Amino acid sequence: MDIARKLSVFINTKVQRIVYTTHRETEEGLSYADTVRSNKWTRRDFNDAKIQQKGNLLVIADVIPKSQYDSLANSVVGTSPEELPDITLSEIRRWVGSTWRHHHGINIYDLGNNRFLFKFSNRTVAEHVVRGQWFWKTHKLNLQWWSPTSNSIHEKSEQTWIRVVGLPLQLWSQKVFQEMGNFCGGWIRTEEETELRNHLKWARLKVRGDGDSVPNSVQLVHEGLTFKVQIWVEML
Repeated sequence: MDIARKLSVFINTKVQRIVYTTHRETEEGLSYADTVRSNKWTRRDFNDAKIQQKGNLLVIADVIPKSQYDSLANSVVGTSPEELPDITLSEIRRWVGSTWRHHHGINIYDLGNNRFLFKFSNRTVAEHVVRGQWFWKTHKLNLQWWSPTSNSIHEKSEQTWIRVVGLPLQLWSQKVFQEMGNFCGGWIRTEEETELRNHLKWARLKVRGDGDSVPNSVQLVHEGLTFKVQIWVEML
């Protein structure tokens, strides 16, 4: 290649731009796992709160930071009738997407017993929603502002979800579920996920009562073998 061609190739070659990436500064001594755990709900200054045990009480001595309350100031708790079939988080998200489609940035959290926390981007949007009348499949959705006692148990529930852990797979049947539920206060229904065997970690059953009288474990006898299964009561 002569000198003229070399000069032509050099002149017509595009200059490659070097892009320098700047990384976000990190705090020394804070691991990746700790960073992931420090989500928007809990500030690290409150993770260092002084908590003392007094008998069967845990006393949180430090004052909760104002920022902790501010993160929930735009939040609303929605409640639908408890007798309705369980509403899943994906269902309520689709409903919000179509019903409140003009409001963006809504975070939704399942509180259990057909109760959901809606965290809005600002107070104005939340106030607009609270003033409206909203229905879930002809049933009114009751909306109330979040308060420190929103997720507390004020009265005994007439129904409780329990989880049967360690049930042998050969006994995984609706008949056994019903008998287990009756033994634990009165079977009402079996969760669809359990009926379909979408997972085998536990069997989830709804029973009558507030769960206080549900035993911690039950022994099952089958073909000369005794199986001890654990019972977990969902406290909501």
